[in-house]
Amino acid sequence: MNCPSYRRAIDQEADEYIRHAVWLLLLTGLRRGELLKAKWGDIDWKQRTLLIPKTKNGEALLAPLSHAAIARLKVVPQLQGNPYIICGRKAGQHLVNLTDAWSRIRSAAGLSDLRIHDLRRTVGSWLVRDGASLHLVGSVLNHKDQKTTAGYAYFQTKERHKALDKHGRNVVDFAARLPAASADTRGPLCAPSADLPPRRGPLHSFTREALYKLVWSEPTRTVSRRLGISDVGLAKACKRASIPTPDRGYWARVSVGQQCKQTPLPPLEVAKNIEFRGRQSAGIAEEKTQA
Repeated sequence: MNCPSYRRAIDQEADEYIRHAVWLLLLTGLRRGELLKAKWGDIDWKQRTLLIPKTKNGEALLAPLSHAAIARLKVVPQLQGNPYIICGRKAGQHLVNLTDAWSRIRSAAGLSDLRIHDLRRTVGSWLVRDGASLHLVGSVLNHKDQKTTAGYAYFQTKERHKALDKHGRNVVDFAARLPAASADTRGPLCAPSADLPPRRGPLHSFTREALYKLVWSEPTRTVSRRLGISDVGLAKACKRASIPTPDRGYWARVSVGQQCKQTPLPPLEVAKNIEFRGRQSAGIAEEKTQA
Protein backbone atom coordinates (compact mmCIF):
# COMPACT_ATOMS: atom_id res chain seq x y z
CA MET A 1 0.00 0.00 0.00
CA ASN A 2 1.36 3.40 -1.01
CA CYS A 3 0.67 5.27 2.23
CA PRO A 4 1.25 8.89 1.07
CA SER A 5 -1.08 8.55 -1.92
CA TYR A 6 -3.60 6.65 0.20
CA ARG A 7 -3.65 9.40 2.81
CA ARG A 8 -4.05 12.14 0.21
CA ALA A 9 -6.92 10.23 -1.40
CA ILE A 10 -8.76 9.96 1.94
CA ASP A 11 -8.22 13.65 2.72
CA GLN A 12 -9.73 14.56 -0.65
CA GLU A 13 -13.02 12.83 0.20
CA ALA A 14 -15.72 15.44 0.83
CA ASP A 15 -17.78 13.55 3.42
CA GLU A 16 -16.09 13.87 6.81
CA TYR A 17 -17.73 10.74 8.23
CA ILE A 18 -16.45 8.67 5.33
CA ARG A 19 -12.92 9.94 5.99
CA HIS A 20 -13.19 8.96 9.65
CA ALA A 21 -14.72 5.58 8.77
CA VAL A 22 -11.88 4.60 6.43
CA TRP A 23 -9.24 5.57 8.97
CA LEU A 24 -11.02 3.72 11.78
CA LEU A 25 -11.26 0.56 9.67
CA LEU A 26 -7.49 0.61 9.29
CA LEU A 27 -6.90 1.48 12.95
CA THR A 28 -9.24 -1.10 14.49
CA GLY A 29 -9.44 -4.04 12.09
CA LEU A 30 -13.21 -4.09 12.55
CA ARG A 31 -15.52 -5.36 9.84
CA ARG A 32 -17.24 -2.62 7.84
CA GLY A 33 -20.70 -3.40 9.20
CA GLU A 34 -19.43 -3.53 12.79
CA LEU A 35 -17.93 -0.05 12.54
CA LEU A 36 -20.85 1.57 10.70
CA LYS A 37 -23.32 0.31 13.33
CA ALA A 38 -21.13 1.27 16.30
CA LYS A 39 -22.62 3.73 18.79
CA TRP A 40 -21.07 6.37 21.01
CA GLY A 41 -22.65 4.80 24.07
CA ASP A 42 -20.73 1.56 23.47
CA ILE A 43 -17.32 3.21 23.89
CA ASP A 44 -15.56 2.87 27.23
CA TRP A 45 -13.11 5.77 27.03
CA LYS A 46 -11.31 4.81 30.24
CA GLN A 47 -10.77 1.16 29.31
CA ARG A 48 -10.31 2.01 25.61
CA THR A 49 -12.83 -0.55 24.34
CA LEU A 50 -15.76 -0.58 21.92
CA LEU A 51 -18.62 -2.99 22.48
CA ILE A 52 -19.97 -4.63 19.34
CA PRO A 53 -23.28 -6.21 20.47
CA LYS A 54 -23.43 -8.67 17.59
CA THR A 55 -20.65 -9.57 15.18
CA LYS A 56 -20.62 -11.66 12.02
CA ASN A 57 -20.07 -14.66 14.28
CA GLY A 58 -23.33 -13.92 16.08
CA GLU A 59 -21.53 -13.09 19.31
CA ALA A 60 -20.75 -9.89 21.19
CA LEU A 61 -17.23 -8.46 20.93
CA LEU A 62 -15.36 -6.10 23.25
CA ALA A 63 -12.94 -4.60 20.75
CA PRO A 64 -9.76 -2.97 22.08
CA LEU A 65 -9.01 0.55 20.87
CA SER A 66 -5.49 1.82 20.35
CA HIS A 67 -4.46 5.31 21.39
CA ALA A 68 -4.50 6.28 17.71
CA ALA A 69 -8.07 5.01 17.34
CA ILE A 70 -9.14 6.95 20.45
CA ALA A 71 -7.53 10.10 19.06
CA ARG A 72 -9.42 9.64 15.78
CA LEU A 73 -12.74 9.05 17.59
CA LYS A 74 -12.32 12.25 19.58
CA VAL A 75 -12.39 14.35 16.42
CA VAL A 76 -15.46 12.66 14.92
CA PRO A 77 -18.42 15.10 15.22
CA GLN A 78 -21.27 13.88 17.42
CA LEU A 79 -24.68 14.83 16.03
CA GLN A 80 -27.46 15.51 18.48
CA GLY A 81 -30.16 12.87 18.24
CA ASN A 82 -27.91 10.41 16.38
CA PRO A 83 -26.38 7.64 18.53
CA TYR A 84 -24.07 6.37 15.79
CA ILE A 85 -20.40 7.22 15.44
CA ILE A 86 -20.42 7.19 11.64
CA CYS A 87 -23.52 9.19 10.77
CA GLY A 88 -25.43 8.84 7.52
CA ARG A 89 -27.40 11.41 5.56
CA LYS A 90 -30.70 10.39 7.14
CA ALA A 91 -31.41 11.85 10.56
CA GLY A 92 -30.63 9.50 13.40
CA GLN A 93 -29.17 6.81 11.09
CA HIS A 94 -25.68 5.46 10.47
CA LEU A 95 -23.85 5.54 7.18
CA VAL A 96 -24.95 2.59 5.07
CA ASN A 97 -22.91 2.59 1.88
CA LEU A 98 -19.13 2.99 1.59
CA THR A 99 -18.82 1.37 -1.84
CA ASP A 100 -19.01 4.51 -4.01
CA ALA A 101 -16.76 6.52 -1.71
CA TRP A 102 -14.21 3.70 -1.57
CA SER A 103 -14.13 3.52 -5.36
CA ARG A 104 -13.24 7.21 -5.45
CA ILE A 105 -10.56 6.84 -2.78
CA ARG A 106 -8.82 3.84 -4.29
CA SER A 107 -8.89 5.39 -7.77
CA ALA A 108 -7.31 8.58 -6.44
CA ALA A 109 -4.69 6.52 -4.62
CA GLY A 110 -3.94 4.33 -7.64
CA LEU A 111 -5.08 1.20 -5.80
CA SER A 112 -7.63 -0.08 -8.27
CA ASP A 113 -7.54 -3.69 -7.08
CA LEU A 114 -7.85 -2.94 -3.35
CA ARG A 115 -11.18 -3.84 -1.77
CA ILE A 116 -12.41 -2.18 1.39
CA HIS A 117 -12.25 -5.52 3.24
CA ASP A 118 -8.54 -5.58 2.39
CA LEU A 119 -8.06 -2.87 5.03
CA ARG A 120 -8.91 -5.51 7.62
CA ARG A 121 -6.44 -7.92 6.03
CA THR A 122 -3.84 -5.14 6.07
CA VAL A 123 -4.27 -4.85 9.84
CA GLY A 124 -3.62 -8.59 10.23
CA SER A 125 -0.57 -8.63 7.96
CA TRP A 126 1.00 -5.60 9.65
CA LEU A 127 0.45 -7.15 13.08
CA VAL A 128 2.19 -10.36 12.00
CA ARG A 129 5.10 -8.46 10.46
CA ASP A 130 5.43 -6.55 13.73
CA GLY A 131 5.88 -9.83 15.61
CA ALA A 132 2.33 -10.63 16.80
CA SER A 133 1.46 -14.32 17.02
CA LEU A 134 -1.24 -15.81 14.81
CA HIS A 135 -3.27 -16.52 17.94
CA LEU A 136 -3.13 -12.83 18.91
CA VAL A 137 -4.00 -11.70 15.39
CA GLY A 138 -7.00 -14.04 15.38
CA SER A 139 -8.10 -12.56 18.70
CA VAL A 140 -7.75 -8.96 17.48
CA LEU A 141 -9.67 -9.67 14.27
CA ASN A 142 -12.21 -11.86 16.09
CA HIS A 143 -11.72 -14.89 13.86
CA LYS A 144 -13.92 -17.76 14.93
CA ASP A 145 -12.13 -20.21 12.63
CA GLN A 146 -8.36 -20.50 13.11
CA LYS A 147 -8.03 -21.44 9.44
CA THR A 148 -8.90 -17.84 8.58
CA THR A 149 -5.97 -16.55 10.63
CA ALA A 150 -3.67 -19.20 9.16
CA GLY A 151 -3.58 -17.20 5.93
CA TYR A 152 -1.36 -14.64 7.66
CA ALA A 153 1.29 -17.33 8.31
CA TYR A 154 2.74 -16.37 4.90
CA PHE A 155 4.26 -13.25 6.44
CA GLN A 156 5.76 -15.29 9.29
CA THR A 157 7.22 -17.66 6.70
CA LYS A 158 8.96 -14.73 5.01
CA GLU A 159 10.47 -13.67 8.34
CA ARG A 160 11.60 -17.25 9.03
CA HIS A 161 13.24 -17.36 5.61
CA LYS A 162 15.11 -14.14 6.40
CA ALA A 163 16.24 -15.52 9.76
CA LEU A 164 17.40 -18.82 8.25
CA ASP A 165 19.15 -17.06 5.36
CA LYS A 166 21.11 -15.00 7.88
CA HIS A 167 21.86 -18.13 9.89
CA GLY A 168 23.03 -19.90 6.73
CA ARG A 169 25.43 -17.07 5.90
CA ASN A 170 26.82 -17.25 9.43
CA VAL A 171 27.41 -20.99 9.09
CA VAL A 172 29.15 -20.57 5.72
CA ASP A 173 31.33 -17.73 7.05
CA PHE A 174 32.21 -19.79 10.13
CA ALA A 175 33.15 -22.83 8.03
CA ALA A 176 35.30 -20.69 5.75
CA ARG A 177 37.41 -19.56 8.74
CA LEU A 178 38.11 -23.12 9.93
CA PRO A 179 41.48 -24.73 9.03
CA ALA A 180 41.26 -27.47 6.44
CA ALA A 181 40.82 -30.93 8.03
CA SER A 182 42.63 -34.06 6.90
CA ALA A 183 40.65 -36.79 5.14
CA ASP A 184 40.87 -39.18 8.09
CA THR A 185 39.67 -36.68 10.67
CA ARG A 186 36.85 -38.14 12.72
CA GLY A 187 36.65 -35.63 15.55
CA PRO A 188 33.94 -33.05 16.25
CA LEU A 189 33.78 -29.75 14.39
CA CYS A 190 35.08 -27.88 17.43
CA ALA A 191 37.04 -29.66 20.15
CA PRO A 192 35.90 -28.78 23.67
CA SER A 193 38.28 -26.73 25.75
CA ALA A 194 40.21 -28.63 28.42
CA ASP A 195 39.43 -25.82 30.86
CA LEU A 196 35.67 -26.35 30.62
CA PRO A 197 33.91 -28.60 33.16
CA PRO A 198 32.29 -31.78 31.87
CA ARG A 199 28.85 -31.15 30.35
CA ARG A 200 27.19 -34.23 31.84
CA GLY A 201 25.07 -33.54 34.86
CA PRO A 202 24.75 -35.58 38.05
CA LEU A 203 23.26 -39.06 37.97
CA HIS A 204 20.18 -39.51 40.17
CA SER A 205 19.06 -43.01 41.15
CA PHE A 206 15.77 -43.86 42.86
CA THR A 207 13.82 -46.88 43.91
CA ARG A 208 10.17 -46.85 42.87
CA GLU A 209 9.12 -46.19 46.45
CA ALA A 210 11.53 -43.26 46.85
CA LEU A 211 10.52 -41.59 43.59
CA TYR A 212 6.84 -42.16 44.40
CA LYS A 213 7.24 -40.35 47.74
CA LEU A 214 9.16 -37.54 46.04
CA VAL A 215 6.58 -36.79 43.33
CA TRP A 216 3.82 -36.75 45.95
CA SER A 217 5.74 -34.48 48.30
CA GLU A 218 5.71 -31.33 46.11
CA PRO A 219 4.69 -30.21 42.59
CA THR A 220 6.24 -32.04 39.66
CA ARG A 221 7.79 -28.87 38.24
CA THR A 222 9.57 -28.20 41.54
CA VAL A 223 10.90 -31.76 41.69
CA SER A 224 12.04 -31.71 38.05
CA ARG A 225 13.90 -28.41 38.46
CA ARG A 226 15.70 -29.71 41.51
CA LEU A 227 16.81 -32.80 39.58
CA GLY A 228 17.77 -30.81 36.49
CA ILE A 229 15.26 -32.57 34.22
CA SER A 230 12.08 -31.56 32.42
CA ASP A 231 8.70 -32.13 34.03
CA VAL A 232 7.66 -34.05 30.90
CA GLY A 233 10.68 -36.33 31.23
CA LEU A 234 9.91 -36.95 34.88
CA ALA A 235 6.28 -37.75 34.09
CA LYS A 236 7.32 -40.22 31.37
CA ALA A 237 9.75 -41.94 33.71
CA CYS A 238 7.05 -42.35 36.35
CA LYS A 239 4.67 -43.76 33.79
CA ARG A 240 7.21 -46.31 32.57
CA ALA A 241 7.87 -47.41 36.12
CA SER A 242 4.11 -47.56 36.89
CA ILE A 243 4.40 -44.76 39.47
CA PRO A 244 1.16 -42.75 39.78
CA THR A 245 1.50 -38.97 39.87
CA PRO A 246 -0.86 -36.23 41.14
CA ASP A 247 -3.48 -35.01 38.69
CA ARG A 248 -3.45 -31.50 37.26
CA GLY A 249 -5.46 -29.83 40.01
CA TYR A 250 -4.06 -31.76 42.97
CA TRP A 251 -1.63 -29.14 44.28
CA ALA A 252 -4.13 -26.31 43.78
CA ARG A 253 -6.60 -28.15 46.01
CA VAL A 254 -3.90 -28.85 48.58
CA SER A 255 -2.90 -25.17 48.62
CA VAL A 256 -6.41 -24.15 49.73
CA GLY A 257 -6.50 -26.73 52.51
CA GLN A 258 -8.48 -29.51 50.88
CA GLN A 259 -7.85 -33.07 51.93
CA CYS A 260 -6.67 -35.01 48.89
CA LYS A 261 -5.98 -38.71 48.67
CA GLN A 262 -2.81 -40.11 47.15
CA THR A 263 -3.09 -42.79 44.53
CA PRO A 264 -1.46 -45.91 46.04
CA LEU A 265 1.73 -47.25 44.49
CA PRO A 266 0.83 -50.50 42.72
CA PRO A 267 3.14 -53.49 43.37
CA LEU A 268 5.38 -54.90 40.66
CA GLU A 269 6.77 -58.40 40.43
CA VAL A 270 10.22 -57.08 39.52
CA ALA A 271 11.53 -54.10 41.48
CA LYS A 272 12.98 -51.39 39.28
CA ASN A 273 15.45 -48.62 39.92
CA ILE A 274 15.05 -45.39 37.97
CA GLU A 275 18.10 -43.35 36.97
CA PHE A 276 18.24 -39.81 35.60
CA ARG A 277 21.19 -38.04 34.05
CA GLY A 278 20.35 -34.39 34.73
CA ARG A 279 21.46 -31.49 32.60
CA GLN A 280 21.09 -28.48 34.81
CA SER A 281 21.81 -25.94 32.11
CA ALA A 282 19.14 -27.15 29.73
CA GLY A 283 16.61 -28.57 32.15
CA ILE A 284 16.48 -31.84 30.20
CA ALA A 285 17.48 -35.30 31.36
CA GLU A 286 18.46 -38.54 29.83
CA GLU A 287 16.18 -41.06 31.49
CA LYS A 288 16.99 -44.76 31.89
CA THR A 289 15.07 -47.46 33.70
CA GLN A 290 16.99 -50.46 34.96
CA ALA A 291 15.65 -53.81 36.12
